[in-house]
Amino acid sequence: MAAQSQKQFKADACIRRAMPSESAALTALARRAKSYWPAEPDVLRKLREALTISSESIRNGIFLVHEVDGRPQAVGGIALIDGTWELEHLWVEPRDMGHGIGRKLFFALCREANLQGIKELVFTSDRNAEGFYLRNGAVRIGHRPSTVIAGRELPLLRIRTDNLAESPKALRASRSV
Repeated sequence: MAAQSQKQFKADACIRRAMPSESAALTALARRAKSYWPAEPDVLRKLREALTISSESIRNGIFLVHEVDGRPQAVGGIALIDGTWELEHLWVEPRDMGHGIGRKLFFALCREANLQGIKELVFTSDRNAEGFYLRNGAVRIGHRPSTVIAGRELPLLRIRTDNLAESPKALRASRSV
């Protein structure tokens, strides 16, 4: 029975483009995901703007949604910021964490970026998420000052989108979507 329900889950799951009309729901998902991790309330309050996924961002960037039965489980997006393509958002619903959804969505974003001629993504990572990105092919290239907490440095990462298949883990992930 468990194998059948897992098969059903995979059959009903999809990754698709986000729609501008979903901006409020996807923003709420991002805020729930960030709230899952320990943080002081004033930090979460300061992050409200950074966690906003606007309809304009969806129209101008590349935003994808992982959903099952019409219910978004995760959202990710890349955007052109000051001439550099950056991973701007990657959020998984707390109840859906730990099932590989974030990894699938991350690689789907990288593949879509590559199809659009974007050969690398540069991005600032939350300290808690850096290990995830490093395990999935990103490399640390430096630090950036936090825009929320004065004096805090955050990891600055880069991932090439044109050679992900060189990593066996990346290849497995890219084939599973």
